[in-house]
Formats: sequence, C-alpha cells, structure tokens
Amino acid sequence: MVVKPYIGVTGASSVIEVNGILAAFENMRITMDSPFLPMLGVQVSHKSLFTGKSEGNLRVPEMAEVPNILAAVKGKAFSTIHYYTVNVDKIVEEITTLMEYGHIYDKRLVNGLQLNISLPQPSEIDAIKKRYPDIAITIQIDYKNMDKNMIELYSNILSKCYANVDYILLDASLGKGVELNPNVVREAYDSFKNSKSNATIIVAGGIGPQNVEEIATALKAMARGDAFGIDAEGRLRDKVGDGYGNDKLNMQYVNGYLAGAKKVLCNKL
Repeated sequence: MVVKPYIGVTGASSVIEVNGILAAFENMRITMDSPFLPMLGVQVSHKSLFTGKSEGNLRVPEMAEVPNILAAVKGKAFSTIHYYTVNVDKIVEEITTLMEYGHIYDKRLVNGLQLNISLPQPSEIDAIKKRYPDIAITIQIDYKNMDKNMIELYSNILSKCYANVDYILLDASLGKGVELNPNVVREAYDSFKNSKSNATIIVAGGIGPQNVEEIATALKAMARGDAFGIDAEGRLRDKVGDGYGNDKLNMQYVNGYLAGAKKVLCNKL
C-alpha cells in the first residue's frame, strides 16, 4: 500500500472534539487531497475495548463513542485507531474484536491502525493485513534507549520481515509531551530511511504550537527532500490533574500547531 505522509492530531475523545479538529484542518486547507493527509488519531486500549470504559483517561473515549467519532471523521481526515494492549500474544484476536465493534471495518470507518506495543511478530502483522487489507498499519518505535547497533538491527528486521507495515512512527515520548531532539532522532531516521522498507516515516515527540516550526524545519532539513510526517498529542493538551491522560484537548494549541506545521511542511519538500 502506497501511503502519503500526514500531519496528525491524536487524542480526540468525543465528536465535539473531532469536529473542532476537523474545522482546524479545514481552516488550514489540509485535506485528503493535500500532499500531507490530515490524520486524526483515536485511542483505544484493551481495557476500553473489553470494558467499554475509558478508565479515567481523558484521551480515551468510551467504547460506545468510538464508531460515532470515526463516522464523523469519515471522508474528511485519515482516521487512525491507536491501539494499546498488554496481551501481545492475542493481538490478532483483539484487533478482530475491535474491527467488528459497531462494524467499524465493514463500514469503512477507519483508515489506519497504529499498534502501540513492542514490535509485534511479523506473522501477526501479516494476519491483520490479510483480514483487513484496506487498513494502513503503523508500528511505533521508541528509539530513546537504543544505541546505533540496536537501531540498525530494528531497521534491518523491519525491511526484511515487515512488508505489510505502511508507517513507522519514531516516537520517544509516547504521548507524554517529552520534546524530541532532532539531532538524536536523525540517527534513527537515517537508519530506517536507508533500509529497504517502503514504509513512510512519521516523527512524534513533544511537538506543539510553541516548537512545531523549529522542529519541523530541523526534520525537513534532516529528511533532505524525502517525504515524512509528524504527529502531536501531549503538547496539545492542558493538565487538569496528575497522571497520564488527566488532561484536556486545547483547540488553541491545535490551531497553532497546524498553522506552524503547514507553514513549514506544506512548502515544497
């Protein structure tokens, strides 16, 4: 599957938030026909999938709301479910349950699936792709504790064994708002880009309205004309208490982030 890079906003947990994000994309003229897709990410965990509850995480919608959120996005942005589970040996079964929930896949309500787990087995990725061929699959690489040899090992494994991966997300923040260092991400980016994988690279980590222009400019120089995308989550939210997910989406931050991203990335690559 040939996929375009995207400018992403992750963490919408209601149709109201979705409509605000979609309006922001529209105002910036970032559309499905743009060089960069408008990506809207929705978090689902094994707990929310099987209990129906968000477990107090304000970034995770009640499960009953997920089909409504995806329906609101359909045709207007590239919808991606970001799925987390501790049951890595049951990932295919859980994704099947997810895609059958509210007939999400049959109704073509979702475009992408991001697996927020340690590197899954290639056979599991292949099984998911076989069942859901229209879904673009993203795997997340937390490179912060990897040395050069480990990064090269991962990139070689991906290029040889993961033909059904469409996006590689380089993310050392994991939604916690920790700002990436472009000089550190360069080594990981170069290694994965120089591998024989056809996956499109997305970079995330503490990107928000305050730093998106600086980071996107550095990443653009690093990419040397190659297409890549970015995603943002934690820096688009205001804390309302302690702990991960105890925060609320701030549309002013979303608008500022998208304006800065478009200013830098939507010029000629």
